[in-house]
Amino acid sequence: MSLNKPRNYPLPANEELRVQAVRSYEIFDTEEDKDYDALTSLAAMVCQMPIALITFIDDKRQWFKSHHGTNLKENIREYSFCTHTIAAEEEIMVVDDARKDTRFAENPMVTGPTKVAFYAGVPLVNSDGFALGTLCVIDQQPRELNADQRAALVIVANQVIDKIELRKKISELAAVNSHLEQSEQRKDNFLSIVSHELKTPITTLKANLQMLERIKSDPLSPIFPKLVESCTKSVEKINLMVEDLLNMHRYSEDQLQLDKTTFCIYDLMHVCCNHVRIDGKHELIVEGDKNQLVHADEHRIDQVLVNFVNNAVKYAPDSRQIHLKISREAESIKIAVTDFGPGIPEEHLPHLFDRYWRASHSSKKYTGLGLGLYICAEIVRRHDGKIGVYSKLGKGSTFWFTIPAAD
Repeated sequence: MSLNKPRNYPLPANEELRVQAVRSYEIFDTEEDKDYDALTSLAAMVCQMPIALITFIDDKRQWFKSHHGTNLKENIREYSFCTHTIAAEEEIMVVDDARKDTRFAENPMVTGPTKVAFYAGVPLVNSDGFALGTLCVIDQQPRELNADQRAALVIVANQVIDKIELRKKISELAAVNSHLEQSEQRKDNFLSIVSHELKTPITTLKANLQMLERIKSDPLSPIFPKLVESCTKSVEKINLMVEDLLNMHRYSEDQLQLDKTTFCIYDLMHVCCNHVRIDGKHELIVEGDKNQLVHADEHRIDQVLVNFVNNAVKYAPDSRQIHLKISREAESIKIAVTDFGPGIPEEHLPHLFDRYWRASHSSKKYTGLGLGLYICAEIVRRHDGKIGVYSKLGKGSTFWFTIPAAD
């Protein structure tokens, strides 16, 4: 908002913050409300005026939430009497005869079809001290308000403030409640996933053990080593899932202890994920300063890197190359892992590091609890770093994080 443009009306000293406050109520262009209409009707009756308005003012418009006695629903600020009211910092502004007031004598609201002569407005000031708009009464004849009418208009204005504050609180509570419901639903979905993912290897392990029980007297059977290998894999899967659950609990309860040392991040990136290199299906390309030192928990940073690379392998299996890049950003080191796979839908990106959130992958079947990125985010947060992702459908994804440099 530019406050340097030519204008012929005053501005409150806190105008930019005031406009932000007005917009936070999200009241402009909302439906008419009989409760507000009842308050303008009351103001008109008490003051014995034909017109009463509840107005809100942003940087360009004066919008009428309630307009008793007129069909007009808005005005521009240049012609608005209420603009002067919110800038005056007075309890009530009264103009007995606008035709004789130098501020308004040539105003189109006075000289034009509306023929405004009398105006009295009370600023609607919220609890933070921002004048959001006014409650005002208008007549086409010069008038005066007695002391009782002035006091009554202020009282009704306070009722308007109470109502808009209540409306905002209800809106905020509804948003919080919606967020909690979504969080609870994600938690329920997560528990269902945990149950399913643990059940699969446990069922396999149980079946293999039953088979081993039957052939235990014949350890030389060709099926014996295959059953043992299958049991081992099932136990490893269960162990990984339990470890993820324990890590989630530790991070949630702030129980993670970091063992920070100074080490070369390039060297770590060269030795991490050897299981991927050995497999031979993907080429890990490390780029950046070969001597770059960082001050961090090497084991935890390795955990983040392995998770990023494993995700690239898992969700971008046709991406032959996976790039691991080191770059400097002020006092931090940025680590990025890029694949050239299918990418991630834009609507998923804000949730990838949330606890209990797991994306759907259509007909593709991926195992795991979906806790990896949440755990990575917590590790990076404990290092006072940042974490994020860039992705474009059909182009690939880049997961990145920053940690403090050692120099």
